[in-house]
Amino acid sequence: MGKWERIKEKCSFDKNGELIQTCFADEYVKELESLLLWSLYHHQGGKSPVGQPIRRALGVGQFDNITDEQIARAKLAASA
Repeated sequence: MGKWERIKEKCSFDKNGELIQTCFADEYVKELESLLLWSLYHHQGGKSPVGQPIRRALGVGQFDNITDEQIARAKLAASA
């Protein structure tokens, strides 16, 4: 079972299949942040037109390096 299937199992749906409750918001947000970090890892330049919007979304300064922990999270997310 993949990561997204495990996340989906934590949701509650009504009889029509509509999402009524989520219990995975933190996990989902962390996964999205990790995937954004993966993109940033490949577009780190301080003037990168791809990297700058990602930096703003993640709260990373224009010329700040991403940490070793962030790189590890990014690689893990990309490998899943």
